[in-house]
Amino acid sequence: AVFDSLQKVKADSAACVIDDPALRAISLAELKELYLSQVVRRCAAEGWIGRRQDDASGMWTYAKLTAETVNLYDLSAYVVIPATAHRKCSLVELIADPATQPPPQWVVSSPWRLPVHTLLTCLEAHARDAGLGDGAMYWIAAFAHSQHDLTEAPLPKDVSQAAYARALE
Repeated sequence: AVFDSLQKVKADSAACVIDDPALRAISLAELKELYLSQVVRRCAAEGWIGRRQDDASGMWTYAKLTAETVNLYDLSAYVVIPATAHRKCSLVELIADPATQPPPQWVVSSPWRLPVHTLLTCLEAHARDAGLGDGAMYWIAAFAHSQHDLTEAPLPKDVSQAAYARALE
C-alpha cells in the first residue's frame, strides 16, 4: 500500500518530479487509501489535536481530533508535511508514477477547514454520479503544491495562469 509508510515512499532516485503543479492529480482510490491508512489508522492511536475556532465566541481552542473531524490543515500537519519533508515536494510527486501519471480530470476547490471525511464523501458521490469510478483524477491544492514552498503557488496577475486554472484546461 502506497501510504503505509509515506516517509519511505520514493525516497530513492526514482522519485517523481512533475514540474507543472497543474498536472499533479491524485486519484479517488489514492485519496481513499490516504484517508484509511493515515487518518483512520493514526488519528486516534496517536492522539491528534487540532486548532479549532468556536463559531459562537470566535475563540480558538485545541481539540482532540477524530477521523471524522480531521481537516486539510490537520492532514497537512500530521501527514503531508512530515512525509514530504525529505524531498520538499508535493504529496502527488511523492506517490505518483511519472510513466503513468494521468492529468487531472477535475479541479476541487474546498475550504481547508472542511473535514477530509466530508470532502472524500463528496468526491465519492461525484465520481459515482459521473460514472468515473475510483480512477477519477482530481487536482487538489493541498496535494498538488509543495507545503514546504508556498511561493510555488503564487496567484499571478492573470488568474488564468494559476495552477488550478491551468488544471482545468
